[in-house]
Amino acid sequence: MLIKQARKGAAAADLPAKPHLRIFFAPAGARPPAARSLESIPGGGEGYRLTIAEASILIEARSAHGLFNGLMTLRQILRNHASTPCLVIEDWPDMAVRGIHMDLKGCTPTVEYMMRLIRQLAEYKINTLLMEYENAVRLDSTPGVEKPSAWSKDDMAALADLARANFIDLMPLVQSLGHVEYILQHEAYSQYRESQSNVQQYCPSLPETFEFWKRQADEVLEMFPETPYFHVGADETRLLGHCRRCKARMKKGEDELDLYLSHMEKVWRHVLQGGRTPIFWDDIVSRNYSRQRIARIPRGVAPMVWIYDIADVVSAEFRTHGAAYGRRELMRHEYLSSPRWQARRFSHWLDEMPRDEWARYRRFVDKPELRPLVHSALYLEMFAERGMELFGASAAKCGSETMGLPNLVARHDNIRAWGRHIARAGGSGVVSTAWSRNASLTHPYLPFDTMWYAMCASAQYYWTAEMNEPERFQAAFDRDFFGVEDDGWTAQIMEAVSSGASAAAERELAKLSVGRNADVFDAFRIAARVQGMYRAIVTALPRHMMSYYLRGKPYAENWDRFSGTIANQIRRAPELRRQAAEYYHRVMLREEAEELLDSQFKFFEEQDLGTKAMNEKQ
Repeated sequence: MLIKQARKGAAAADLPAKPHLRIFFAPAGARPPAARSLESIPGGGEGYRLTIAEASILIEARSAHGLFNGLMTLRQILRNHASTPCLVIEDWPDMAVRGIHMDLKGCTPTVEYMMRLIRQLAEYKINTLLMEYENAVRLDSTPGVEKPSAWSKDDMAALADLARANFIDLMPLVQSLGHVEYILQHEAYSQYRESQSNVQQYCPSLPETFEFWKRQADEVLEMFPETPYFHVGADETRLLGHCRRCKARMKKGEDELDLYLSHMEKVWRHVLQGGRTPIFWDDIVSRNYSRQRIARIPRGVAPMVWIYDIADVVSAEFRTHGAAYGRRELMRHEYLSSPRWQARRFSHWLDEMPRDEWARYRRFVDKPELRPLVHSALYLEMFAERGMELFGASAAKCGSETMGLPNLVARHDNIRAWGRHIARAGGSGVVSTAWSRNASLTHPYLPFDTMWYAMCASAQYYWTAEMNEPERFQAAFDRDFFGVEDDGWTAQIMEAVSSGASAAAERELAKLSVGRNADVFDAFRIAARVQGMYRAIVTALPRHMMSYYLRGKPYAENWDRFSGTIANQIRRAPELRRQAAEYYHRVMLREEAEELLDSQFKFFEEQDLGTKAMNEKQ
């Protein structure tokens, strides 16, 4: 959290009955002031009061975590101000869980990097890391699955100790049905496959599947005895009903959601029996909503609703399992010309929704006060109706951004929208997902350092959800993270570069310098150069292709120009690879760094496209 929002509420003079902890900084012999009530500070123990006087500093809180948060705010003030201002801050979070997702299946960082990350995220009051390990950790329950340089259990213990000291909960995630390519690609585990030609999913009808998952879950939970939550994944189970066992059940009247729920009920109950709260990705249940069958989810299970492209608390589209629906009124000029136009992807008119679906969703969708828009996370209402604990999931980096940098404009707005949704719904928290690849067997994306802007936005908007001043956040981010006083100019240039909005911004990025976290800034610039190379090639390619018929004709300037543009960009690749390699090997496991380099540059090297393009010109 970068901006300390003014909070209303007068402190009572009497001493509270609740714990009252204090840290007092003052010259020798000075006495701390009489304790004041903390009743004006909610926040479940994370709130604090920071008082800076002319000759003393006092931090008060109900818990050690609250004192820690006060110390982090004091650290920010001291490093950003030449002289310390006199002030009183009463501050607390708007939600209990403020998390970042660490997707370790790609670009897996070194343990040393993770330790730096934990310390730095704690400064911004992030209190949860959702750890999706896949094959990045050696487990006895899945021998032969781990990466060559996978973390050991001792590594995990060291990270857990550090996280605990910094008041960060490491919330483990072990996929329980889909996204298990990292296991099922190995023949030793082929018996659990739903399909022998697609290794994405376990078979939910095979009794041994649950037992196999349970062994993994128990081993991971043993490593984290203190975490109250355990994430079981269960998203994007796209192969339900493929194998002969599942097909036989469907012939008897069950459907895909029945197959899903019958397996997940066992998963959820196992976690509940261990005294933890199971969390699951919501998409299979919410996109196939049934009021009767949602009742099969046991009490105490929590959905994590994920939508990565909403930019506000209202949206132009509503999605079910097979389609995205929007109203016909959205074709009016004022909506089509809006800079925040969101209906670019809906595929069906809302009035074309099948009757049975409309009957299920109508009370959530058809709200006159929002027309022509809809609640952008209305799945929350479906689960809230059942009284379930609610979590949201935004994206610091998502699968639609496969070519390079996360689109920081979209990421900022998505994170801010989710902060508001969960705060208004009274939910427990939000996790910003940071996907490192689309799936275990697809190409990797980019290192976590390219997501710091989004991670700091998460810290800000999950602590103070209703703050609606992006420019203030940008200025605070530049000041605190990069150590520059530029009214948010550096952040604005990063947004422009990541969204491809301006070639001028790309040139400006090369000129900028920062006073703090220079390695992160350099990582962003390297990624921007790689993205710029790809974007220039992709932009020139259609014209190059359409001008192909001119090749060899006199004065064929278009052919020469566009083939030359592509060749010039490709000639940059060796130097870009050298710069990227130096950075990747500092922060990532060796084989992960090499894989990322190959995914970005090997195509050019093996095809020798630069030479071929120049030969075509001649």
